[in-house]
Amino acid sequence: QIARDNFSEEIYPDNVSVKEIEDFDRTLAEAYRAFERSGSALLQAIALYLQDQNLSLLAVRLCHAGVVFIPVLFIHFVYTQLETTKSNHLTLKAFYLVGSHFWLSNLTPLLIKSVSFRSVLRSFVFDPGILYPYFLLFWLFSVIYGGFQLFRGYGISAGLKREQLKYFFWGTLVAYTGGIPNFLFGYDIIVNGLMPFST
Repeated sequence: QIARDNFSEEIYPDNVSVKEIEDFDRTLAEAYRAFERSGSALLQAIALYLQDQNLSLLAVRLCHAGVVFIPVLFIHFVYTQLETTKSNHLTLKAFYLVGSHFWLSNLTPLLIKSVSFRSVLRSFVFDPGILYPYFLLFWLFSVIYGGFQLFRGYGISAGLKREQLKYFFWGTLVAYTGGIPNFLFGYDIIVNGLMPFST
């Protein structure tokens, strides 16, 4: 019992009560998600500027090691905001299972086959593997599903929670729309004026 109390004191600040622990966990989840997204964007930018093919492939795979869990963490975060994590635990497990599958595939050429030089960008860009189209479909489904859950939650909420969900919905829509070129580069589709590392 004493050891467990000491562990709790190490994890949570002294001024956080037991009732506030759930809110504290939400803050940690949000901070992790923001850090994970920014780290992925940084690795993508590094991969574009590296002049060594092997190092570029390594950077792209490290980038995708985080990218594969962005839609999963998005769904988890949506459930947390809507306070429906417990009622959707099976669905959440399914998302984590699919995300883990793509994460393991990222260790092989199944997700990222290689990188090749693109003269338009004057840099190495990833070549999609055989599973990459399915990965894109998983991303698309996750964003649409999560957005629908947010929109539905917004419709039945009120007060401050309604305002939070509204800004979360529109912020998410802008963020994921801006992130689209990150995936199109592998198919030689360039959106002029919108580089992936600017998102």
